[in-house]
Amino acid sequence: MLSRFEQDRQAEAREAQLAAQTERLQRWLAENHPEIKFGIALLNEIKEYMQESFFTAGNEDFAYALSQIDTRYIRQHIPTPKEAADALIEEICDLLRSPDGTGRGGKYSNFNIDVVRKQMQFWDLPQLTARRDEILRAQNLSKKPVGELKQMVREAHTDRSKYPNYPMLPTQIWDGSKHVPLNAAAFRAMGSWEVRRYTRLYGQQQVNDRIQEG
Repeated sequence: MLSRFEQDRQAEAREAQLAAQTERLQRWLAENHPEIKFGIALLNEIKEYMQESFFTAGNEDFAYALSQIDTRYIRQHIPTPKEAADALIEEICDLLRSPDGTGRGGKYSNFNIDVVRKQMQFWDLPQLTARRDEILRAQNLSKKPVGELKQMVREAHTDRSKYPNYPMLPTQIWDGSKHVPLNAAAFRAMGSWEVRRYTRLYGQQQVNDRIQEG
């Protein structure tokens, strides 16, 4: 008879294996059958069909189990690239038609929107997605107070690098025949005028940090 300790350890191991196999099944479905929506109902049906085999099943086992159960009720439509593009075009046109989201309309007339729609028929999904996101960003910014917009501009132009107002010191330099590391040894071998040149270009702190690295 198993002790409570052994029973608890076995139960814990079983739960861990169940979680791992569930994650593996979900990942396999997403990669191979995106039209089938993963959920508790599907998981329970596969577990009931496979019983103990579920705990050691591999991808081929999942594929066979899936072929033996009825998945019609959980299949979902996966838009074709054209359907996805058409949906993005209509979303963009709606955004242009009402840029502030109020439905009152904007600078784009119905004629303008028809022209834009025809142009976008030749765009690919990344271009359409980028245009949609650009419009959404512009709409979001238009709702912010002027003071907040000015602050955003100031922050965008603030140099937050480790060495503000200086370019990064190169890691290698050309010695006339090959590239060599620009490390502490290289700086120690330089003449003082050359070290001052690097200091003027890249800042004293950055040069000091590079020298201290070695």
